[in-house]
Amino acid sequence: MKERKSPIRLKGLIAFVIIILVISVFWLLVIDCVVKREIERNGTDAVGAKVELKSADLSLFPMGLTLTGLQVTNPESPMQNSVEIERISFSIDGARLLGRKVLVEEMEVTGVRFNTTRSRSGAIRKTAATGKTSGSEKKAGKLPTDLFKLPDPKEILKGADLPSLALVEKLKADLNSAETKWQEKFKELPGKKEFDEYKERFDKLKATQGGGGLEALLGGAAGFAELQKDIQNDLDKIKSAQKEIDSITSGFKSRISAAAKAPEQDLKRIMKKYTLSPDSLSNLGSALLGQKAGTYIETALKWNKRLAPVIERVKERRGNAEVIRHPRKRGVTVRFKDKTPTPDILIRTLNFSVLTAQGEFAGKVTDITPDAEIHGRPMRLSVDATEVDWADKIKIDGTIDRTAPTAPIDTVTASIKGAKIESISLSESEEFPISINSAVAQLKMKANMSGEVIKANADISLKELKLDRGKTPETGKEKNALGKGLSSALSSINELKIGIEVSGTREKYAVKITSGLDSLLKGIVENQMKAQVATFENELRKEIEAKTAGPLKGLDTSLGPLQDISGLLSGQLGFGNELLKQPSSSTPGKPASPLPFKLPF
Repeated sequence: MKERKSPIRLKGLIAFVIIILVISVFWLLVIDCVVKREIERNGTDAVGAKVELKSADLSLFPMGLTLTGLQVTNPESPMQNSVEIERISFSIDGARLLGRKVLVEEMEVTGVRFNTTRSRSGAIRKTAATGKTSGSEKKAGKLPTDLFKLPDPKEILKGADLPSLALVEKLKADLNSAETKWQEKFKELPGKKEFDEYKERFDKLKATQGGGGLEALLGGAAGFAELQKDIQNDLDKIKSAQKEIDSITSGFKSRISAAAKAPEQDLKRIMKKYTLSPDSLSNLGSALLGQKAGTYIETALKWNKRLAPVIERVKERRGNAEVIRHPRKRGVTVRFKDKTPTPDILIRTLNFSVLTAQGEFAGKVTDITPDAEIHGRPMRLSVDATEVDWADKIKIDGTIDRTAPTAPIDTVTASIKGAKIESISLSESEEFPISINSAVAQLKMKANMSGEVIKANADISLKELKLDRGKTPETGKEKNALGKGLSSALSSINELKIGIEVSGTREKYAVKITSGLDSLLKGIVENQMKAQVATFENELRKEIEAKTAGPLKGLDTSLGPLQDISGLLSGQLGFGNELLKQPSSSTPGKPASPLPFKLPF
C-alpha cells in the first residue's frame, strides 16, 4: 500500500512563509521610510526648498496613508515655513489604484499653520535665496527711504549740470555770433559816404535848374526823380535792416530775462525732487499701507503659481494619445484615450482646519484634480464659520476652474465680521512704522483672475482701533519731532477705513489704496517739515546763486553792441530823410517844394 502524499509540500510552505515574513518585515520596517523619503524628495523638487515630514504610515487594510509633521519651507525665506501641517490622512480606492487611478473620497488635513519659524534653514543649493526683491514693492508703491531727511545742498550741486548755466552759455555764444554778423552787415549797408554823394548830386541838379530854360527844367526834374529813387532804395535797405536787428534785439531781451529767472527754476526743480509734493503728501498713507498690501498680493500670486501643478498639467495631443509633461521632472507620461475617461488623480473632498494666532477655523475643498477638463467640475474652496474664537463670522468661497484649459478662471470672495485682531504691522517703513495694537475688523473682498488678467477689490473697516507708532530699538523713544507728532495723532484715531483696488496682469499690476490716514499724515508731515524745508530751500538758493552769479553778470548790458548798430542805422535814416526834404526849386515867387517835387509851371 502506497503512502499518501500531503497536498502541501513542507519546503514550499516554508518558502512561502519566509516570503510573507520578508514582505511583512519590509512593510513594517521599510515601506513607511520609503514613502516618507519620496514625499520629501518630490516635494522639495516641486517647491525649490526643503519639504520635511516627521512620519508616514501606509496601511493596506483599508488602503490609506497618514502623514504627520509636514513642513514646507518658503523658498524666499529659508528660516520660515510657507505652510506647516500637523496631520494628513486619507483612504485610497484600491480597485481604482490597480488601474493606475488615484481616487480619494475624503481627506482630512488638520493643524494647518502659515509662515511658521523654522529651527534650521530649509534652503537647498540649487535655489538658495538670492535676496532679490520680488517686485511687489515697485508695483504697490514703496515709500521713499529719504522721505524725512533732506540732503546737503552742496552735495546735490557738486558736479551737477544746472540748466540755467547751459542757458547762459548758449545765450552768450548767440550774442557774440549776432554781434559779429551785424558788424559785417552794417559795413555793407549804405552809409555816410553814399549820402554825401547824394548831397553832391542834389546840389549840382539844383544849380543846373536855376540857370536854364524849359529844357533845363525838364532835365532837372528827371534828375531829381532818379536821385529820389536812389535815395529811397537805400533808405528801404536801412529800414529793413533796422527792423531785423530790432527784432533780434527784442528776442535777446526775452532770453536775457528768462536766463535771469532760470536759477529760480533750477531751485524749484531740485526742491520738487528732494522734498514732498502736495500729491506725495496726499497719498502718504497709501504709500505706507501699499508696502503691506503689495506683500499680501505677491504672496497670493505666488501660491497660485505653486498650486498650478496640482490643478493643471502641461498636456499635448499626439494622435489618440495624450502626452503629459511633469514639472521639475524628466520624462513624460503617455495616456491613451479611454472609453470612459476618468482623472488620473481625484480628491473628492478635503476637510481642513487652520490654526492662527487668533484662533482656529475649518473649511473644505472639493474636486481637486489636475484633470478638470475630464472631471468636468472646477475645484471649490469653502469656509463658513460662525462664532469662532476670534471672529463672529467667516465666509470664504473660491473657485479654480480649469474645465476649459484655454480659458482658466480663478475667483474668490471673502467676508469676515467682528474679527478681533492684535499686534499687526500696517507699515514696516523704518521712518514711519505703524502697527495695530488691537481692533475689531470687518472685511469684504472679491478677486478674479481670468488667464493673466487680475481684478480685485477689498474694503476693510477697523473699529475700537488702537494704533501705535514704532519706537527706536536702541532707546525706545521717538526718533524726532515728526515721530512725536505722529504718535499723538495716531493715539486719537479709533476708527479707520481702507479701500484697496488691484488691476492689471500677473506680471504688471497696479494697486490703488485709499484710507483716512492720507489727510491725517499730510497735515502732520507738513507742519513738522515746514521749518526744515524752508532752511533747505534758503541754503539751496544761496548755492545756486553762487554758481550762477558770475555767468549772469553783465548780461543786462550785453545788448549794447547791437543797440549801437541800431542807433547808427537810425542816424543814417535821419540823414537820408533830410535829403528827401531839401527844396528842389529856388525860383523867385514860388514856394520851395520837397521831393517828390512838382514842375514850377
